[in-house]
Amino acid sequence: LVGKEELSSFTETLTIYGVIMASVLLLSGLSMFNRAAKLFSSVLIALFALGNVATAALIDTSKVASAIRYNLIKGTMLSYNLDYSYAAEETDLQQKSDDFRSHFIKTEPTTARPDIIILFAESFSASDSELTSGLPGRTPMFDAISKDGVLYRGFIAEGASTDRAYVSVINGIAPIMYSLDHNRYRPYTAYPESLPTVMREAGYHTIFAKTYTLDFLDLREWVKDVGFDEAYGRDEVFGRDERYTFASQPDEVLFKDALDRVDEFAGKKPLFMMLTTISTHVPFATPYGDDMETAYAYSDQEVDRFYQALQGRDFFENGILIVLGDHRRILPMEDDEHALYGDSAYARVAALAVGKGFEPGRVEERVFSQTDITYTLKHLIGSGHVRDDYNDLITGEYRRAYAIHDLYANKTRVMAVGLKSHAICDFTTIDYEKAPSWSRRVSQIRAYYQQHEKEGL
Repeated sequence: LVGKEELSSFTETLTIYGVIMASVLLLSGLSMFNRAAKLFSSVLIALFALGNVATAALIDTSKVASAIRYNLIKGTMLSYNLDYSYAAEETDLQQKSDDFRSHFIKTEPTTARPDIIILFAESFSASDSELTSGLPGRTPMFDAISKDGVLYRGFIAEGASTDRAYVSVINGIAPIMYSLDHNRYRPYTAYPESLPTVMREAGYHTIFAKTYTLDFLDLREWVKDVGFDEAYGRDEVFGRDERYTFASQPDEVLFKDALDRVDEFAGKKPLFMMLTTISTHVPFATPYGDDMETAYAYSDQEVDRFYQALQGRDFFENGILIVLGDHRRILPMEDDEHALYGDSAYARVAALAVGKGFEPGRVEERVFSQTDITYTLKHLIGSGHVRDDYNDLITGEYRRAYAIHDLYANKTRVMAVGLKSHAICDFTTIDYEKAPSWSRRVSQIRAYYQQHEKEGL
């Protein structure tokens, strides 16, 4: 109940939680007359809260990498019983932590401090960019901007929703944890080297802004935890407008505010800003119409106006703009899109980078992903640690030929996307109580793959 074992179905979850809360309510009523009942109800509430936190399951990165490499070589959909759980003992937890750290390298200090803007263009999919996919596109201005910098034709979103994109870029990890809690951010708090934290320690002023409310999924608390100096949305700055998507101001309002902030810090302090558009989110509602084609045309136009305004401020003399889809749009896949990419289309988004260090006109055909942004920027400013297998968006240095995509609402399966193929990796959970120690599991997995290597697989 409190994280020691995985509940087998949503129905069981509701039943057990319902019994707990009914007991709490009953004991709360009795507590007016009985101190013991009051104390016991407090204990139940504490256990309920602990259960919500502890039911997040952690998949070890080395297991993921091994399974993905094997899947891509075979080109098949295979099932693995790579069990995962919280470490039951402190020694196991320390060993897991040490193994995780072994994948990181300390960056060399640099003096580079360009202004950096990461723009999540809501639902900008690979198929929306003609230069990315070769299909009739919806984002001609995005394509035009890409010619001034680098276009990433094989860019992968680690998840299928905006919160997954935030986790990937801010923490530099593929969001493949699963929690029964409605708060999707809770398993990703307290990372010591989140991107905003590293930027702030390097002298940057860090801003997170979107015109939608930060109350959704408790985003407000999480963006504070990961180290932004400022985080604001509809309720703090922009205000409501019932005419548009989620009663949020349209994209042009976000970009006007962003330009004001660029002007505010110009020549004073390096700026790291993370923005998210809203106008291409379903249901579509923009100043010019409420259908998909109009929404994409509007948002694409506003991205270009923002880019042109930055150019007019000489921003790119010492500045970087990265524009990427947070995830593929949450609508049925189109026939030509599936014919081109297969099921991996669900993982593919449009992405470009313009500015200092990015070679104009470069088209990158290889696989990059959202987590690569994290380590590219850390390496650029020479602060914090980088993963030993990240792909550098600026230099093109390439270490990993695949990317991970977390299959939405599926707690055991991830998609591995390579340059020309993709595969499903199935991480089947087992009873937490019967799980062997973490070190024993690692030994078993290592032996498993050594045997397959002998067989030439």
